[in-house]
Amino acid sequence: MSGEFSSLSFLADLDLKECQKCGKPTESTKLKDNICPKCQQQVSQKELTPSIPKRSLIRPRETKSRTSSKAVHELESKISEQQEIIQKITSDNVKLHQQLINRISQLETGLGIPHPIGQVEMQQVTSSGIKVVDHASLVENDRINQEKVVIAFYSFENKLQQSFTLNQVTDQLLLKMVVLVETFLNSAEQIQAIQIICDNYIQDGKETPISDVNEYIRASPVSFRKTFLPLSNKSIRKLGRRAFHCEILEKTYNDVLVPVYKPTDLGKQFFAIRTHYFDKAQVLKRIKSMFGRKLIAKKGVNLYKVINDHYTMNNKPVTRQELFNQYELGKYEIDNFKHNLIEVGLIKKVPLPYKTRYNADQQLPTYEIALQPRFPEITPINLRESLGML
Repeated sequence: MSGEFSSLSFLADLDLKECQKCGKPTESTKLKDNICPKCQQQVSQKELTPSIPKRSLIRPRETKSRTSSKAVHELESKISEQQEIIQKITSDNVKLHQQLINRISQLETGLGIPHPIGQVEMQQVTSSGIKVVDHASLVENDRINQEKVVIAFYSFENKLQQSFTLNQVTDQLLLKMVVLVETFLNSAEQIQAIQIICDNYIQDGKETPISDVNEYIRASPVSFRKTFLPLSNKSIRKLGRRAFHCEILEKTYNDVLVPVYKPTDLGKQFFAIRTHYFDKAQVLKRIKSMFGRKLIAKKGVNLYKVINDHYTMNNKPVTRQELFNQYELGKYEIDNFKHNLIEVGLIKKVPLPYKTRYNADQQLPTYEIALQPRFPEITPINLRESLGML
């Protein structure tokens, strides 16, 4: 009994408290922060084992392929250029192919070979082969072509670019283009090429071989094509403020397949009006009119006398440098009345002689333009008499 009583007394002396974690009664001396040893062991194990947080699903950034607008524009420009080249080559092949057919037909006719009865179909060379085009398609293409812009220039009076389709062209508009070519075009070589093409058409009704005018347009062949040969409407819209465009020529082949410049229907009207406008009788009549008198005035007559005398004595045109340095004329007197004398028809721009143009010793700028009388027989005295200034 004594042993049982000692055990009970021992239990009575214990100070028991409940664990905050598991709620089991535990001797207070063994509690640490009111937690039993077993729970303390579990807490320590958790602290030793690092918890790996759940990673949120991070989506990779979507890389968008961004192409600069400049690169896109350059690509579109290259594509359009290639398309224009393809169209030009196709057009040339069509013309050459048709001329070959016509040539063969002429030879067969000369040899007495009969032709098949029926409608002759034209063949158009395309990128995929030869395509047969009927008459209805050709009529539709002609209608579409007539709606394209054929004349464009910057109007300084209206401060805007003006464009005209074929059905909007009038004789008055063509006359305006004639004057613009003679006065506004700074390339005397191109004017000389137009003069040669015009003379060949008016006098003989013939096309002009390209080799005959290459000498005059070799310094600016691109400008010549942009000014006088057909362009796409997109190209015409890109013309600058000091540019103009008049589709009066086309590049084709003659009967012996030589590359030539041939006047378009618009060009035939242009050359007819140009020839009539600069006819000597018309120039003399224009001088006596109020229009001519107002343009020439006193300083215009003096400038014409210098240009005519220089040409008569030296048998060569006079340059702007010579008018300024040798004859001591003012800039306004040269530029303004030079323009007026050209518009009336008394003088014209001409290219310098070959040796003068390409001889570096002359020290002439490449843009230098020479002037000479259009009709040297109209002397300064005759001009004064016509104006009643004597």
